[in-house]
Formats: sequence, structure tokens, C-alpha cells
Amino acid sequence: MKRNLLLLAVTLIAVFCFSTLGLAQCPEDTVDQGECDTLHCNGYPPDLGVSGTGPWDVRFPMYITHDNPNVVDSVAGIVIPVCYTHTNTATTCDIDPNKNNTNLYPWPMDNSIFRDLDGESSWPNEYAAGMNGWANIILNIDSPSTHFWLSMIPTTQKRLEDMAHKLTCTITFTVGDSTTICMDSCFWPPSSRLTFSRSDAKTYVPRHYFPFCEEVYIIPNLPPTVDCPGNQSHNQNGSYTASGVVANDPDCPQMSQLNSAQISFTGDGVIDVQFTESFTPGCDWSSDVQYTVTDHCKAGGTVEVVVCDDLGACDTCTFDITLTNTAPEITCPVVGTHYMYASQTFDMSATATDADGDTYTFSMTGPAWLTIDPNTGQITGIAPDVDDTTCYDVTVTVTDVCQATDDCSFEICVLPVTNWFVWLPQLEGDDCVAPG
Repeated sequence: MKRNLLLLAVTLIAVFCFSTLGLAQCPEDTVDQGECDTLHCNGYPPDLGVSGTGPWDVRFPMYITHDNPNVVDSVAGIVIPVCYTHTNTATTCDIDPNKNNTNLYPWPMDNSIFRDLDGESSWPNEYAAGMNGWANIILNIDSPSTHFWLSMIPTTQKRLEDMAHKLTCTITFTVGDSTTICMDSCFWPPSSRLTFSRSDAKTYVPRHYFPFCEEVYIIPNLPPTVDCPGNQSHNQNGSYTASGVVANDPDCPQMSQLNSAQISFTGDGVIDVQFTESFTPGCDWSSDVQYTVTDHCKAGGTVEVVVCDDLGACDTCTFDITLTNTAPEITCPVVGTHYMYASQTFDMSATATDADGDTYTFSMTGPAWLTIDPNTGQITGIAPDVDDTTCYDVTVTVTDVCQATDDCSFEICVLPVTNWFVWLPQLEGDDCVAPG
């Protein structure tokens, strides 16, 4: 924690000095033959905005600028004591020694103060590598951290000659919420203050301006957006595709990116609901949805798509798959009343159609002497003998696979057969003929 504060303070001072520095002799170092040796500190990223779920690590890179017309004038050592405060005392603001160790190369050095900043070429740590690294490195952080103290020298005097932008180290603060961190150069017992040393052992205070304050604020992570296909409706079984699912992360790639996509179905009559495209992390992703209707007699259900970014923010969309069935329509072979004689055969067919293309069967209620073929609707039977006219009600029903029905009715009246004779006039011989 102390380390971070010190670096931050040094940087602030350096920034102020550098902005006002001229090309004349440096007042802080009366024998400096060029620009003042200046210690700079910046927030990284420059606006110190953090997002996602805390606590967060915020970094303060420190670098040195100066010119060096001769070896004697080069920077041969630094001592940087810094104390710091922060405005949001209800939350964490600390320098974790585990994230601010003094390990040098080789990589990886994610928790070293000599790290490259996220591998960005504009912030390479040029003084940590190889034979020309730092020596006599001391970093003290008090606990609870309110101060840090850093001292080190380059392994070669010429290491810090003629610098325009030389990253020296990076101090990492851990914060639990928005806060403003203020740093100032301070005394570190027993006798240390902000001091640079030249190769001729002369010590001096580098150009700087303290106190330095930097706001750390929380950037809200915008959740991704996902749109679903429109509602679907089917009246037949089969395989179908709904187009299209479209997902986007509005603050990608600066803050987050799409990290996952899931799909689920709640309902009946539909199986195998899935994306047609494999999910790929990134700023945008799209896919269609394929599924199989196994029973359109059911109600269907709802498809839910959930897309999340790598910071845990999610968006959801849904669409309905509605399953429908249209009842078949039947036509009876007779409209109204059908008359027939006793012992005469009835042989006619009912017909039906189904708009869904479903199969269907026929059934019938009526006199026992009539039967119906359930597959063809053919109605057959022989009218019984009757002494007088007898009428029968017949109802024919058609039923599809979803048990939807339609029916029609008609009447059959059976007439008796009347035996009659014609008597001719009497002929000679008393013969007579009776017509058959």
C-alpha cells in the first residue's frame, strides 16, 4: 500500500514539474546541465475507471524523464517515500504486497512492480530485463498500508541516461468501491525523503509536485442485448427452424465480451430445441434455433435464450412455439331423409377432409343393421322387414389424431313391401289367372 502511494505521489510531482519545466538549469539540481530529472505518475488506464465485480486492482505506473549530456549527470539511484489517504473510508483501499513484489525477469510477472502493463508496447518496462536490471531493490509497505517506500539503483550508471519516457515501476492498489486516492511525499523514518542520486554520489530532490489526487470510479458494465425470433405456430409434426437469435455486447471490447449463450424450452410437444451455430465469445453472435414438433396435439411452450458477458451481466429473450389443431370436416352421404324398402341394401359413404393433413377415423350411431368402415366411411346394411313405415336416426362422426371431431346426421325410413293381386274376368272353362 505504501509502495503504491509513494509511486503515485512521485508521479504526481513529476507530472507537474514536467509540465512547467524549461530547458534551463534545474533549480532542484543546481549542476544539472539540461532538463530537470522528473518523476511522473499516472493512472492506468488513464481514467482509472474500473468495472465488473470488485474488489478491483488499479495501477499507477511511475516513470522518469530527463536528459543526460554526461554520465555524471545520470540518475544512479532513487528513494521514493509516499504516504496516501483515500476518501471512501467505508471501503477497501490498500496496497497488497502479494500484488506488488519485486521479482525481475523472466516473464510472467503479473504481480511484479516491474511488469509490462498488460503487454502494451506503449508501456514496456525497459529497466527490468536482462543484465541491466535494478539492484538493491527495497520496497516497504506498512500494514495497514498508509505508506510505501521504494529504493533501488540501476545495475549500470548509464541505465538512466537521456530518457524521454522510461517506465520505472507500477504500483497496484486494491479498492472496494469508488474513491479518490491522494498521495504526498512524506518523511520515512529515520531519515528518508524523496531523493535521487547522481553517479557522482550527489543527492537531490527531483522535480515533482505533491500532493497528487486521482479519482477511481466504477464504470457500470452494460449488459449484453439479445433478440429472439418471432413467435412460431405449427399444426403438423416435423422439424422446424426459427430465425434468428442476435446477441451484442455494447461495451465490447473495452470492458467485456459475450461469454456464454444458453437455450431452454418449457412446454409440451416439442423436443431437441438447440442453436444451429456454435457459440463463440466476442462482441457479436447470431444463430437460428432448430427444434422438432413431435405432437402438435399438445399446447407447445416457450423458448428462452440467455446470453451473458464475461463480467456476469446477462440478457434474456423468449419466443413461443404454439401448436394448433384444426378439427376435420365431415359430409354425410344423405341430406335429410332417405327412403328405402324392406330387404333393400343401403350402401353409401360418408366423406371427410382435414386441413392439418392428419389421419382420421369414422364411427357411427344408428340402427344395428347398419355398419360403417372406420377407415373409409362406407356405410352398409340391409333394411329389415317392417309392417309399417319405420324411421331411424343415423349420426356419423369423424375423429382425427388429436381427438378433434366433427359429425353429421341423417334419417333412414324403411317402407314395407305390399303384396297385391289383380283378378281378371271369368273365362270359359272356369279358368282364372292370378297375376304373380
